[in-house]
Amino acid sequence: MLPQSGYALVDGLRLFYQTIGSGAPEIVLSAGSFNSVDVHWEDPSIALFLRRLAAFSRVVRFDSIGLGGSDRATGATSEPIFQAQLNAVLDRCENESVALVAMLDAGPNAIEYVVKNPDRISHLVLYNTTSRLIRDDTYQVGLDPDATVALLGIVTEEWGTTALATTSVPSKMGEAHFVEWYSKYLRAVGTPTEIQGRFRKALQMDVRELLPRVEVPTMVIHRRDYAFIPFTHGEYLASNIRGAELVELPGADGPMFWETPDLILESLERFVTGSASKPVDKTELLTLLITDIVESTELLSSMGDRDGKVLFDQHDEISRKWADAWGGHVVKTTGDGVLAAFATPSVALMAATAIRDELGRIGISIRAGVHVGEVTRTSDDLSGVAVNTAARIMALATADEILTSRTVRDVMAGSSFGFTDRGSHQLKGLSEPWQLFSVDAKAPTRPVL
Repeated sequence: MLPQSGYALVDGLRLFYQTIGSGAPEIVLSAGSFNSVDVHWEDPSIALFLRRLAAFSRVVRFDSIGLGGSDRATGATSEPIFQAQLNAVLDRCENESVALVAMLDAGPNAIEYVVKNPDRISHLVLYNTTSRLIRDDTYQVGLDPDATVALLGIVTEEWGTTALATTSVPSKMGEAHFVEWYSKYLRAVGTPTEIQGRFRKALQMDVRELLPRVEVPTMVIHRRDYAFIPFTHGEYLASNIRGAELVELPGADGPMFWETPDLILESLERFVTGSASKPVDKTELLTLLITDIVESTELLSSMGDRDGKVLFDQHDEISRKWADAWGGHVVKTTGDGVLAAFATPSVALMAATAIRDELGRIGISIRAGVHVGEVTRTSDDLSGVAVNTAARIMALATADEILTSRTVRDVMAGSSFGFTDRGSHQLKGLSEPWQLFSVDAKAPTRPVL
């Protein structure tokens, strides 16, 4: 499942948007001033979250004018910029009425839009957001004005640095690779000066008087310990929008992708589809890739723990990069290997050969097994006979070999890949012998999309 990208025009400016999935319901995600749609795909957790969301909906995301992949604004638009952008995006949607998920500073703008355009929005979801940020005599749950000005200064100074990354996503604080990536992501969103201007506008927002006029079904999702917009803001929204549902989440992350993703996805699916409940497990037909570093114990022993960890971390990064590049994702790492899932055998083999070849250039030799079959998705893992079969196939591969089942070879008949018959093998735990094939071809250096 690959995203599709395009541009919509907003008063002559190009707004970058992206879709994934198909059909109904259709969900538009808006993160306001904090989005870089393309860079999101570099993180495997975000990629998995979006694909799981797209499993039951068509997902539409966009970069605000002035940030990310959209044009920089050179003048005023004919109407408030968020309203114009959302109209342009909705004009590209496949359904007349869509669900709108507004995060962070997109919340007040989304509330205003829904009041003015109730016919275009079927459901409204407000995540970690507010109707007003600053405290006054009529809004005691707001943030202290002086403290907020100080916070604005801190955010501006720390934008794009590791300090702000650990504050925004505390659940990932101990993961150095993620913190560095998230800092890069913030820099891709916009410059400190651009973000400071966005924050100043956010401090002036106040849509409290519009809350009683929201007529579409609304769900408020808020984290209990989110520091920048406290939980009391979510409570205020839910209590002042007629019939709104409040979902209280544990944790302190600002974005929704890394902490308790299952709870968020289950809430969204129930709310926008009208399903009272959904099965925890889902059965899917996938192509599985399982890899293993050859003689990993000996390699770690020869290098020492410190240098070995650096090398193994590089292995994980390269595996994720190529899995994502070919439209799949790494489901989990095993310390000396990965389990990755793909929609088709062709892209799985492309990713496998690319991973093998790049790892070989830094002195890591792997073996790989590829198989197609039904799997059960449980939370963020995959299980089933197909997973076990892929693991058994991988264990029989030699150094730098990609070994596949006959199922994969048959599906790939007529492709540019070559296959060498490796004979029939009795796989542990399986009753019938399996005919296995070694892959001969090398992968292109980059995906052809």
